[in-house]
Amino acid sequence: MNNLTQLTGGNFVDAAKPELAFQHTIRETHAAASLWPWLLLVVTILLPFDIAVRRVIVTRSDVQKGLDWARSRLGWLPRPQILTTSGRMTRLKDAKERAATTSAQVAPVDTEAVRGFVRSRRESSAMSAPSISSPTQAAPDSKPPVPPPISTPQPRPAVAAKPTESLPPLPSDSGGSLASRLAERRRSRKDD
Repeated sequence: MNNLTQLTGGNFVDAAKPELAFQHTIRETHAAASLWPWLLLVVTILLPFDIAVRRVIVTRSDVQKGLDWARSRLGWLPRPQILTTSGRMTRLKDAKERAATTSAQVAPVDTEAVRGFVRSRRESSAMSAPSISSPTQAAPDSKPPVPPPISTPQPRPAVAAKPTESLPPLPSDSGGSLASRLAERRRSRKDD
């Protein structure tokens, strides 16, 4: 028991003096520390982040741009950009390239050759068609008959408008507001 009292810094209470057990001779040590300064610091640091999370919209591309900026500032190599396109855009770009290459490769058209081809087609169709004797049939060497002009649409006759009742003009000098005058006019229309 003596060893225990020496280790803990206490006193041994005698059986002859039991009242010593109730004396307050022990030194008190305070271990309480104020937490409010630390909590206030945490709140001060976290409040802007809370507001930013609730109010600011940060997309994946924004995060990627920020990471690329940080990498460039630190001297790290930027990640290679991977372009992703939809299938529709790829097809449109391919068609545009094909059109550009084919239009550059097309030779100018020989108009005389086209006229000769059209003339030969007309002659072959005229010979294969059954002959109908009519005064309007032209010779095969002449130009084909011109179709009659398409008739232009005739203007439609104007529809007569419903006669409107002539209402008496509102007296501007009479008392009342515009709303009261309009209400009075509506009542007079309902009565008629």
